[in-house]
Amino acid sequence: MTAADLTAAQARGERIVLRCLAERAGEDFVFSVKPTALPQSHPLARMGGDEMGVVYETDITGRQTLATMERDPIPTASAMLRDAVDILM
Repeated sequence: MTAADLTAAQARGERIVLRCLAERAGEDFVFSVKPTALPQSHPLARMGGDEMGVVYETDITGRQTLATMERDPIPTASAMLRDAVDILM
């Protein structure tokens, strides 16, 4: 991503976010992580730098959004440590 990419997205009314996506593919899931342009109205595009969020699309209740504030690296570091332990066990 370049500054020009971010400026162009803003001019289109979008915001570039690092989006982790899980999509159902039959009985499996396909996972991806990549910079994605989202409309400014999307819940993930409205989050600040200290926020992390997840958006669920459901068949019954539609879109559900959860967000958390993380002002320091401790929650991310603990999640990475937990993942490493899970992988090794």
